[in-house]
Amino acid sequence: MQKGMQELIWMLQANRQASGRKKRLFACECYRHLWAKYPPEDAAWSVLGICERHAEGVALKNEFYQMRKSFPDERMAIGNADEAAKTTSLYCLQKVWDSIGGENHHPSDYRLYAEEAESQSSLIREIFGDPFRPTSVEPFWLTSEVVALAQTIYEQRAFDRLPILADALEDAGCSNEDILTHLRGDGPHVRGCWALDLILGKS
Repeated sequence: MQKGMQELIWMLQANRQASGRKKRLFACECYRHLWAKYPPEDAAWSVLGICERHAEGVALKNEFYQMRKSFPDERMAIGNADEAAKTTSLYCLQKVWDSIGGENHHPSDYRLYAEEAESQSSLIREIFGDPFRPTSVEPFWLTSEVVALAQTIYEQRAFDRLPILADALEDAGCSNEDILTHLRGDGPHVRGCWALDLILGKS
């Protein structure tokens, strides 16, 4: 079984409390990464936005009709979140495998497939964190400056400002190295980031 899929199944088994929101955001980010290499029809990008809003619980009913009309593949948005995450992971890996010729691919092309598997593994660690090292935030760290900055980063996808958020947290008294190191790390950082979610109170 492929590395990305192995790690995803391990995560789902190790952290059964992981929310449907996080699982669906993981599925969306798998597509976002895949489509950066293999662009779909333009309509698919708008559907991806609908799927993200669905994950956040703010999608409108009429948006689902638009989604079914524009992009009938609903695996990442509707139904059981566990299945959405696993099926999307496998689909994206298969898509890359097919693009390099499957069993007939040139050995040097295998790196594209390995990169996709590693990308999924990085997304899993970014969104779900380490289920065996649960982390929490202290209320006094959550100053108005920290919360406002975190919300702006989340809404604008301004993940390049996460190190600034780490500095603001540290100024507020945070000494948790797991959180600070993650926010200052290279990422990838996406919506659903476990450290940013902690600060914003998202599950």
